[in-house]
Amino acid sequence: MRINRKQLLSLIVTTSTFANVSCVAEIDSCDLAFVLSGDGSFDNAISSATVNADSVKDYTHVGIVEICSEGEFILEAEPGAGVTRTPLQEFIEKNKNIDFYHVNGSFDKDNVIMKAKSFLGQKYDYTFLPDNGMLYCSELVYESFVDRSGRHIFPANPMNFLSKDGSLDNFWENLFSDLGMEVPQGVPGTNPNDMSKSERLTLVKSISLSDNQ
Repeated sequence: MRINRKQLLSLIVTTSTFANVSCVAEIDSCDLAFVLSGDGSFDNAISSATVNADSVKDYTHVGIVEICSEGEFILEAEPGAGVTRTPLQEFIEKNKNIDFYHVNGSFDKDNVIMKAKSFLGQKYDYTFLPDNGMLYCSELVYESFVDRSGRHIFPANPMNFLSKDGSLDNFWENLFSDLGMEVPQGVPGTNPNDMSKSERLTLVKSISLSDNQ
């Protein structure tokens, strides 16, 4: 099931709510919703460690679109809340600046959604470690998207928490100190900016929700 243009427009409270609804392509289940960086310390720390010269944009969060008979949702792993199923309109209003991408290639959409929903209720993974019963945002996408051979569609790469000058942002330093663990530098993992570079992705819609409504 897809959201057609008429259904998407129903999400708009007023005609001026969205500053940029330029794409005419439809949003489909298993599309990815990439959120552009905000002003918080967590976003700033992610940006300093993951944005580089070949980055598409500055993304700090990503979720999976689910379109079903119950409505439109985003399956996401969010700090504090963990893995949740967020109504699409709420997700848009909360995150304000979002790019939606189709994921191209051979995979079973129903299986992806089913796998993502199997993680609902898991805690957010502040340790950024694999296979520990917790998930961060791009890890949810990584674990949910497998091809018909059972292989992960998106690669895991060595994690980086250092800024371009080699320093460690205070947010990371305080976080891992509070957790009593070493910074997981180089541990296999994912992040929204690396994921957005995948050749499997095609941008289909950009939405910008004004703060001044």
